[in-house]
Amino acid sequence: MVDKSKLCAIFEKVKKELPNTTQFKLNAGKYVGTFNTKKLWHLTDQSDYIFFKYMDTDADSIQQMVESHIAACVLTDKGNSNEQE
Repeated sequence: MVDKSKLCAIFEKVKKELPNTTQFKLNAGKYVGTFNTKKLWHLTDQSDYIFFKYMDTDADSIQQMVESHIAACVLTDKGNSNEQE
């Protein structure tokens, strides 16, 4: 399968799963909806890798750098290395 076809297939999966990521929060007394796209990372990682292949000959290294950066910056239920106690 060529990259364009792979991206189209991933896009269809994202469209299908996106409604399941809806969440609401209270903002100024009103509930506001948003998407928790963290739940789609298993798909977006796949599409990211396709683009990384065109950025450098070592897509694995780029993906590892991106994942390391995200791990250092994004709060998860397991906490984060920059979080103060």
